[in-house]
Amino acid sequence: MNEKGLSIVKNFRPKVICYLTFLTLGIFGGSCVAEIVVSIPPHASLVEQLVGDRLPVHVMISPGKSLHTFDPSPSDLVKLSKAELVVVNGGVDAWIEDLIIASETQASVIKLIDKVDLPLVSTDHDNHDGHDDGWSHAGHHYFGPDPHFWLDPIVMIQIVDLLEQELIKVDPEGEEQYRLNATTLRKDLVILHEELSAALAEVAGQPFVAYHDAWGYFADRYDLKLMMSIEPFPGREPSISYLKKALDSVRASGARAVFAEFQLDTRPAKIIAQSAGVKLETLDPLGGFGDRPSYQDLMRYNAEMILRGLSN
Repeated sequence: MNEKGLSIVKNFRPKVICYLTFLTLGIFGGSCVAEIVVSIPPHASLVEQLVGDRLPVHVMISPGKSLHTFDPSPSDLVKLSKAELVVVNGGVDAWIEDLIIASETQASVIKLIDKVDLPLVSTDHDNHDGHDDGWSHAGHHYFGPDPHFWLDPIVMIQIVDLLEQELIKVDPEGEEQYRLNATTLRKDLVILHEELSAALAEVAGQPFVAYHDAWGYFADRYDLKLMMSIEPFPGREPSISYLKKALDSVRASGARAVFAEFQLDTRPAKIIAQSAGVKLETLDPLGGFGDRPSYQDLMRYNAEMILRGLSN
């Protein structure tokens, strides 16, 4: 267990014991209904569209919150302990692996990044982190596939296939519903991809400056030229010298916009956009709230923001 995981478990153990005791005594009431726990909103949206009202779905990352500042509550561990299925992205949500151990859950756990066939992502952009391969998250560099694959609707069709099979395993009585909903959802994702392709064709080949290394699959899928990421280590405030290098790169790239993100501090992006004299737009890699509650809404929103930022 890593240092962060140990800290989480140590800090929460007394509260969780109390919470579980109350549940055992029946103070909170309610029945022990099977539940699906999902680490991030995009995958939770797909699960919800597959299960309908058949099973409750709990998302670990609250809408609008960042993966990089996640602070679990005792109820999160209780949800894990009662879950029938836990859906983990892999990489960006490594913290959930320690929570799964701490919860002593008997649930089936599917780590999607280990199951999905991922395309190669272009790596010729400048992210100023001093690494030539792998990817960065929360101040650490990792080797292996980029875990932000949910931002590619075509890859998410594979995720629907995986979720369909896992749901049937944990709830065989719902097989007919899961297969029917999965067929519908796959069609929806194909339509979504076609919509995004048509809309973003207008800005194909345009330089694309993202806030952090989450948009490689998206950029490759829709023929955008991902030049750089402003902040290679999300959640860590960049230095003045680093901002200057990023500003020089934005000016040299010819990009028409800089893209911030809702879940992260927007000040570095605002400073660079203002200094470079380019537009500032805000993307959302996670969604789950506001006018983008579903995965499809989220992706349409991001395409709209990119189109607005990169258009003349």
